[in-house]
Amino acid sequence: MGGGVTTLLTSGAYIADLASTDPYNRLHRHQRLPDIATALPGAQLLSLPSTRRRTLAVLAV
Repeated sequence: MGGGVTTLLTSGAYIADLASTDPYNRLHRHQRLPDIATALPGAQLLSLPSTRRRTLAVLAV
């Protein structure tokens, strides 16, 4: 895991917040991700209980 880590929080189909130590990260806040599991197949996903369909994703490179 020398490339970095990206952590993001989605709200519906959009990235609500994002933090990354990956120098090659191409994700950004407010980016649309209609299907996060397909867009980030290697990410660890956790659905958060909320009325806004929030998902926490951690992607390690």
